[in-house]
Amino acid sequence: MKLTRSANIIEVDVNGRKYSKVNYSVPEEIANCVTHGLPILFYIAGLIYMLTISFDARTYATSIITCLSAITVYTISTIYHAVQDTVKKYYWRKVDHSDVPFLVIGCSCAVCLLLSTHVYNYIALGVSFGIAFISVALSVTNVDKFKAVTMTLDFVIGAVMFAAFVINFSYIPHAVRILYLSGALLCIAGSILFGIKLRFVHAVFHVFITAGTICFYVASLLLMQNYHGF
Repeated sequence: MKLTRSANIIEVDVNGRKYSKVNYSVPEEIANCVTHGLPILFYIAGLIYMLTISFDARTYATSIITCLSAITVYTISTIYHAVQDTVKKYYWRKVDHSDVPFLVIGCSCAVCLLLSTHVYNYIALGVSFGIAFISVALSVTNVDKFKAVTMTLDFVIGAVMFAAFVINFSYIPHAVRILYLSGALLCIAGSILFGIKLRFVHAVFHVFITAGTICFYVASLLLMQNYHGF
């Protein structure tokens, strides 16, 4: 398959008002829908299983935050890429960008909830959710103007959660460490691909992010299975 340069963000005039739009082709949008539609099924099954092995507030919170954040992000992304109406797509794009911080939190919340009662764990969760809501406000206000800022905030949340990983490192089983490292590398690689404007690369970006979040899910699941309460 030959990759040609994909269109950048364009402005479309609808009834005298301009709306920004990423001009993906129909085949690209189909690929985008499939690559973020399939993970929804995985996480629905994953949520059901996690809930069946949950037994206290920490495990239930881990199950819900980990899986619902992913289900929400992948569902919104699929709807955004499926919608063809320019105005609706514009607003769905805002929502699509605004929910990413919660996925970052969902991928790493198990580290804060299931390993120790260190005070930083609670600080990390509180700060991360605070940053996430700021990011949502910026994306909803103007997704294009604040795109660089919101992406930076995503990495800030990642750094806050990585600090929790370091603090709790001695409690983390070796296999879980490998899964978290693999997930992080896959997501970083995906973030690099996000800036490449070639046809179908956005779908490849989806694949990397999905693979990364599945690594985080399995890591969280293993931590749950090793957790016996504090």
